[in-house]
Amino acid sequence: MGRALACLRLMSGTVGRTRVLVLLVLQAGVAVLEGAGLVLLVPVIQALGGGDRFSVPGLSVQLTLPRAFALVIAVVVLRGLGQWWAAVLAVDIRLATVDRLRLGLINDLYGSDWTYLAAQRRSEVIQSLTTNVERAQSAVAMVLRIFVSAFLIVATAAVGVLLAPVVGGLALVAVVVVMLLAARSTRGATALGQVMSARIAGFGAALSDSLGSARVMRAHGAERAWSELVAEEAARVREVRSNYVARSSMVSATLGVVGVVAVLGLILLGREIGLSLAELATLIVVATRLLATAQTLLISAQTFANDVPALESLVDFRAEILQHPELAGRTGAPAPITPRVERPGRRRAVGLVELHGLGVTYPGDEEPALAGIDLEIPNRGLVTVTGPSGSGKSTLLDVILGLLPPDEGELLVDGEPVADLAGWRRRIGYVPQQTVLVPGTVRQNLAWSMQPGTPLTDDRAWAALETAELADVVRALPGRLQAPLQELAELSGGEQQRLAIARALVRDPELLILDEATSALDRATESRILARLLDGNRAVLMVTHRALSEHPGTVLRLENGLSTGSD
Repeated sequence: MGRALACLRLMSGTVGRTRVLVLLVLQAGVAVLEGAGLVLLVPVIQALGGGDRFSVPGLSVQLTLPRAFALVIAVVVLRGLGQWWAAVLAVDIRLATVDRLRLGLINDLYGSDWTYLAAQRRSEVIQSLTTNVERAQSAVAMVLRIFVSAFLIVATAAVGVLLAPVVGGLALVAVVVVMLLAARSTRGATALGQVMSARIAGFGAALSDSLGSARVMRAHGAERAWSELVAEEAARVREVRSNYVARSSMVSATLGVVGVVAVLGLILLGREIGLSLAELATLIVVATRLLATAQTLLISAQTFANDVPALESLVDFRAEILQHPELAGRTGAPAPITPRVERPGRRRAVGLVELHGLGVTYPGDEEPALAGIDLEIPNRGLVTVTGPSGSGKSTLLDVILGLLPPDEGELLVDGEPVADLAGWRRRIGYVPQQTVLVPGTVRQNLAWSMQPGTPLTDDRAWAALETAELADVVRALPGRLQAPLQELAELSGGEQQRLAIARALVRDPELLILDEATSALDRATESRILARLLDGNRAVLMVTHRALSEHPGTVLRLENGLSTGSD
């Protein structure tokens, strides 16, 4: 019950207390109308025996046959309208609650500290945003159904007590006892739900890792090994699901048997105390309806208990994300290019970016990833960073991109510490070694990294493609800028890299960072593109393993996190 109330509070926090209260009032009203319809069965059944006037149980009211039928029709119509309104409102509240939780989690994750974001396992994040979200949606739906069933039980039991206080009271007591006895199985469903979350996470990790290793898998002929691993994880999920279904079905079946026996007993008791045929027939309907509603409540409670751990996992995950915000501001206008002035104790700033005595040590590492790094990136021209794998090149880029705060030294932009990381990144174009393209058209792949509200004109798109030496390739595609790439099948590896370079250029960056972004290009093509990039409109910071003798500029050599010299 505590989890159900917490779920209601979550819904209230999303759509407002008023809408949730309106829904609960509607559901209670529908339950009352359901009870009224059952009461009105008595005069309807009495009409089978003839006569002109009929009594209503518990009320000193005599109804004619037309009025009795008119009341039944009115109650049924009102109940139908109430059920329709409640169903529409319940779906709206459920979807809004789950969407806000999911989208809020995504937004917070995107805005979290880089070191935290980079440490997240992709498969677990995807599993949280897909499978857990679907189970959370089921939990929200079930908690609403629980309240509906509870209202109906109260209303139906009230009708039973109105018809025959002793019989109706005994029926209500029997339902309460059975529900209490079934509470243990509900707690077991929660435990199985927690195990289910862990098993689904394991299956998602195995599947994601196998797809990510498809090239190595195929090269080594390891398809069978991966298939067996994925099948093993799937079997673990299936085992938990089977246990849950077996336990919940057993409880439901037991309740069904007990309920039928109870209904038969109530019928015999009703005869003994002298209920009329109409009252006895209505009591049978009431007892049967009470049994069915109790079963629905129990099934809903078990499904809720099994799925609510996924909802709690999402809430906990978001709370954890909120504990790791990016330290500097994530919003605001782009940082202006401030006038360069003399500052006490510091030489005059002459570059776009300056690193002074930069040092970074990752948690748990004894040796620093970077130590004592000095570097100046001018407003125009080329700076090349070289070094073997593990020398600190990626760490250096993370610092310049504002993703990783240095432990020692300082990062200056226009001679000042960076106060607005988002503003600084808006001035950067970044091209990683691993090409990131989205399924869609060429235009969509060029435009998705632009600032919101900034349109991508054809002139800007073609200018960027010309600089990246990809314009002729795109002109040859059917549809040109509107050509669908269909998951990159039309472009070679080098062409994909050039499209990624063009995407960075449409941002009109002041600093273009190329992280092994020309590794798939031949020397001649790489040299021509660099010549276009070094047109005096931007600074270019290039990380590479190979020397660039054709293009002069500053060269920083790294090894084991230390600078081994610069030219």
